[in-house]
Amino acid sequence: MPSKGFKAIYIILLILFLVSIFQIKKLPNKSEINSNLYNEPIQTNTERKEFNFDYRDKSYNVIPVADYELWGLVASVNNINAWYNYYHDKNTVNLKDICVIWGENINNEIYLDPKTKIKNGEWTCYYSWWSNVPDKKIYSEQISNNHLLSADEKIQDLIRDVNIGDQIHLKGALVDYAEKGTAWYRKTSVSRTDSNQNSRSGGACEVFYVDEINILTQNQKIWHTIKLWSLRFIISLLLINFILFLSSVFSKKSLFKIKGR
Repeated sequence: MPSKGFKAIYIILLILFLVSIFQIKKLPNKSEINSNLYNEPIQTNTERKEFNFDYRDKSYNVIPVADYELWGLVASVNNINAWYNYYHDKNTVNLKDICVIWGENINNEIYLDPKTKIKNGEWTCYYSWWSNVPDKKIYSEQISNNHLLSADEKIQDLIRDVNIGDQIHLKGALVDYAEKGTAWYRKTSVSRTDSNQNSRSGGACEVFYVDEINILTQNQKIWHTIKLWSLRFIISLLLINFILFLSSVFSKKSLFKIKGR
């Protein structure tokens, strides 16, 4: 049986872990927002040629559609490694899906309203809000779902580190891509004003090949650290306790054999 000291540590660590889960989802206040996040994305014609790259034993063909640069606040992240994520897994070339807002969606502070909901599905960014103030709404042309990929391992690691509430700057290209040897291409949106009816991809849903990524401000950095280390300590203590339990069981069996001689 674990001692009272072990139990107390378990409880403290568990509380810290549970609190951190809620804290890391809190978005930054408007006063904490980098001024660049009021900029509109920059999209221009591209001269980049079609290219291939390898990722985890698979080859992909990439067709650049437009050069693209984006500043934004990450309002939601689709966890591609979650058990319920049917279409993605750890080998998916699409490293992370992020729902990003900028401009008036930050300036009017609608993103901080408890009645505002922004979340990712497998392919789409869903949002809803309620307000009596006409201008306090989500502007659909200043929110987009971004599917991020890159061939550069350092950039891949930075993409994986992006979390809810982070303020980011991305440069690269909007692209269509397909696994080599297949005919079906995942296509990018080319406008933040399109909808499912007039989009080449199904709404403002950008497939973004990232050349440069900069996390301007990491959100809830302390709470992310607390979440990581509290979970590690919980697992470590469970393992220690399990080892002590096994040691105790085998010691009793050994003692029983000696007494039974």
